Amino acid sequence: MKIAKEKGIPIQKVPKIKLDKASDINHQGILAYISPIKFVEIDDIIEVATNRNESPFVIILDSVTDTRNFGAICRTAECMGVHGIIIPKNHSASINEGVIKSSAGAVLKLKISRINHLQDAIYHLQASEIKVISFTEKAESNLRDFTPEKGGVAIILGSEELGINPKLISSSNHHLKIQMYGTTDSLNVGVASGMAIYEIKNKIND
Repeated sequence: MKIAKEKGIPIQKVPKIKLDKASDINHQGILAYISPIKFVEIDDIIEVATNRNESPFVIILDSVTDTRNFGAICRTAECMGVHGIIIPKNHSASINEGVIKSSAGAVLKLKISRINHLQDAIYHLQASEIKVISFTEKAESNLRDFTPEKGGVAIILGSEELGINPKLISSSNHHLKIQMYGTTDSLNVGVASGMAIYEIKNKIND
């Protein structure tokens, strides 16, 4: 436990019955999940854009824990040429077989950075002249009316239950919403991400 904490490995205590269901071997009270991908630094994501001679386009996911939504976002991101995704070490979906399947393998083609605090990621991106956009239904500006400045763009998407941490919203350069025409309050985060990524990508390319 001490070594795991020192190395920044997330630890979760669960009832023994959960370990029994997760493994048919004698687990002796401990199971470890190893990611099928190698996580990278934020600068490695920016380097991908530089090598393509493109402005950086980055996705930040705050507390998106559902593997199907995470996989769907990765699939859309890879299809739309997003350069990388940033996730927190805690409160994020594990990158496992479910994510690989729901992303149609796209998660294996993306650069993914996993860090302790998303706030630090925002500061890092802004220091690299990348504008950060929070997508929240409380925003006053609509995505369709938004014109991005020159340079890179990072968009933050939150979970359906919690949304985006208010501190991350306040640190963002812009706040946008997807205009709704029906009576349902919100979109599934996987669907919302597809709309946001597609629109922003087209605006960057214009």
